[in-house]
Amino acid sequence: MKTQTSKSQIYCPMAAIRYARVLYEVGVPKDRYCDEQNQVLNAVLTCIQPPTEEQKKGMEAFLCKKYGAKSAKIEVRQDKALLGGFILQVGSDEYDWSMKGRLNRLEQRLTWR
Repeated sequence: MKTQTSKSQIYCPMAAIRYARVLYEVGVPKDRYCDEQNQVLNAVLTCIQPPTEEQKKGMEAFLCKKYGAKSAKIEVRQDKALLGGFILQVGSDEYDWSMKGRLNRLEQRLTWR
């Protein structure tokens, strides 16, 4: 019995190249596309001082477990306005453990009533 195979069922390198080109044209960087394909999670850590290697590995492990990724890349940015602590951003999720964020939440609670 002979089965028919359509062109869409066969891997086409040219189609993959065209798809990557379309992603680039709409503003999706090649690195981000490759990271998504390899299940690499990208995050941004904003803090006063860079974390130690142990702290960074702990955050990477948390992110991999939480989001089901194989690995995580954390970009570190410094911001003295945080007063302490850190903000970890992953896509649209934000984990705000900064002193500035805590003071803002306290102010909201006190002025709410």
